[in-house]
Amino acid sequence: LCHNLEDYCSNSGEIIDIVEDLRENIWIQSFQGLYKYDKKHKTIRFYSSTTYFTPNYMCVTQQGDLWISGNNGNLYNYQYGKDDFNCFPILTTKEKEEYSGRFILADAGKYGLLIGTEEKGLKLFNPNTLSSIEILRNDNNEKPIYIRSILPYSEDEYWIGSESGIHILNMKDGGLTSLQKDLRSPYSLNNNAVYTLTKDREEGVWAGTYFKGVNYLPPETTPFEKHFYQGHDSDIKGSIIREIKQDDRGNLWIGTEDEGINMYDILSKK
Repeated sequence: LCHNLEDYCSNSGEIIDIVEDLRENIWIQSFQGLYKYDKKHKTIRFYSSTTYFTPNYMCVTQQGDLWISGNNGNLYNYQYGKDDFNCFPILTTKEKEEYSGRFILADAGKYGLLIGTEEKGLKLFNPNTLSSIEILRNDNNEKPIYIRSILPYSEDEYWIGSESGIHILNMKDGGLTSLQKDLRSPYSLNNNAVYTLTKDREEGVWAGTYFKGVNYLPPETTPFEKHFYQGHDSDIKGSIIREIKQDDRGNLWIGTEDEGINMYDILSKK
């Protein structure tokens, strides 16, 4: 089966994304507009960017709603009964002038719709009240977060890939954990520019970066607490561990081949 989109548009251009909704429609995104292919009736409907809007990102929710972000800072919801789009402004005129009108989307289930912006952080859109709130603006260095991807990890947990690493947000309790490159740690991300995230069937997360390939974060079913030298006086020195003994006060004596003997106080963790 092959369809030439130029039969419906003189210049279909580059195809950016393709999604299927719950009504067996295939939505095809291009810079020239949107195409809706009805699989049942084998028909194509074209929504031109000049008449409607230039699409940037598409998202089909668990409830079957199709949401689309436009390059103009607005959010659009397709109305199946009317064959038209409702429009909801997300970014202010000032925000669009300072940065860009583009943003990405992710279905957050009962919480609503997550909106990842370019240097304006993370917003949450409520489809019931048709309003949005800011839930995450700056990273650990108090710089605006430039969001590249959003991974719904579980019902309450969402992983945010950004130019400043990975930010793990718990929507239930508001908890936030940030994973970033640390030159002192061989176990950290090797690059902060995280462009894509995916979860495998073992619940590990694969993170694709812009400069340093792929990072894998395994699920911590049996986590280890890691101790190694990170430049602090209280850190354990040495990497070739020969023997460990505990004295009657609970201290650990760690013998190394490259840095002598360390005494580690378990209570103070020094």
